[in-house]
Amino acid sequence: MPTSANFRRTTLGKRRQDEPQLAPITHVTLFERVYGKLSDALFSGAFAPGETLTIRALAEQLGTSVMPAREALRRLAAEGALDVLPNRSIRVPFMDTASASELRRLRMLLEGEATAIAATRLTAESLQHIRAFHRDFESSVKSGHVAKLLEAGQKFHFAIYEGAQSPKMFAIIQMLWLQSAPSLAEPMRRTFNRKEVVSFAESVGVHHQRIIDALGIGDADRAARAVRAEIAFVMDHVRAIVADSAER
Repeated sequence: MPTSANFRRTTLGKRRQDEPQLAPITHVTLFERVYGKLSDALFSGAFAPGETLTIRALAEQLGTSVMPAREALRRLAAEGALDVLPNRSIRVPFMDTASASELRRLRMLLEGEATAIAATRLTAESLQHIRAFHRDFESSVKSGHVAKLLEAGQKFHFAIYEGAQSPKMFAIIQMLWLQSAPSLAEPMRRTFNRKEVVSFAESVGVHHQRIIDALGIGDADRAARAVRAEIAFVMDHVRAIVADSAER
């Protein structure tokens, strides 16, 4: 005859087997989705430097309650992608020349390292995906659409960095992109005409092809140099525009 303790263990064991598996908490899933949407918006330059974001307005646009929008904005602020002002409003930060220089240096360091590691670890399938993202970028060049170009460029690079299989490094790189993307997109929209956008993007595309060529033969040093050269090209444009704006 089973003891009461045995009976409890047996009964609980049966209940666990009979009951359905617990689903993920909806709030957590919703928060991650809101965070992803806002991150994508920052990556594509949907928010301009200096723009103030309100929790309630964002929640209404995304069709969610205020709570997940607030938590997503707090996380983005912690990552340096947004500024929390003294009155608790949230603003997309302006970039000064010192910040642009620091971001340039950090991106070259980390993204070069991630690319070098990826060059030794990429599978043939991963390389195919990277080439496909480059083709998407080239298709976007013809349109001269800034948001599409930024999105395609982000997917191209992140596919490479994911190939490094270093989650912590990838997270830091993602944070640096979040901080720099709005200050790249807005000047392109404001100061470049369509012809200049296309010319700029075509130059970036040349860098992409050099990166792909190096990855294709598994040359880590060459791939890292190619990525650093692209970052220098892009960030030098950003610094020049930021410096020009500061003088006006």
